[in-house]
Amino acid sequence: MKKRLLSVVFLMGIIATGYSQVGIGTQMPNESSQLEIVASNKGILIPRVSLISTVDQTTISAGNINSLLVFNTNAVLGAGYYYWMDGKWLRIVNVEDMASMPTQNTVNVRLSVDQLDSKLVLEDSEGNKVQVLLSEIFNNQEFVTAITNTHLDQIFNNQNVINKIINNLSGTYGNVVYNSTTNKFQYYNETGVLTDVDWSSLNTTNQSFAVVGSNLVITDTAGDTVAVALKAIFD
Repeated sequence: MKKRLLSVVFLMGIIATGYSQVGIGTQMPNESSQLEIVASNKGILIPRVSLISTVDQTTISAGNINSLLVFNTNAVLGAGYYYWMDGKWLRIVNVEDMASMPTQNTVNVRLSVDQLDSKLVLEDSEGNKVQVLLSEIFNNQEFVTAITNTHLDQIFNNQNVINKIINNLSGTYGNVVYNSTTNKFQYYNETGVLTDVDWSSLNTTNQSFAVVGSNLVITDTAGDTVAVALKAIFD
């Protein structure tokens, strides 16, 4: 009886060892694989299912588990191989899939001031525009802080900008200052009275800003430009 019991245990051990790896089309599956399939004229068919959505958790009856692979047949979702990972189905894409995807190469190409409506206008390469009221910008403390942190004041220290202001002043003048309460540039005239800078003689309608090479170029409708090195602004 003991001999017979030992024989059964020994035989079970051989079967367990023999089936620790599975080979289909081969009697010698690779030691690194749990399953090896060998064929010269056949392939493997992954289960074909119709997924409802990328978060479908009902089609697979026993529940989804990370790395679960299926071939989705739902053309609306996009037929192809999908695997489950962290709560959603992710599609395995190929070069042809990527070529058909929309490209995201839109760039900002123009920043301008709409003086009629007092708005800052940002336009991208596809003609889309975003408009912000200037009053919202200059009353925004976070924006003012950002301006300070990026040294945007370097623009107003540029000699060309200074010359623009100087050429617009009449007679004898003193220091030019910016009044943050009235949002106006002011200067002391020859009698010592603080006077608003008169910009009416300047053609500044629809001023535009553009990046040309390594410079920020400010252009008015008269074609006058002021170039400021970007390095001077952001360093």
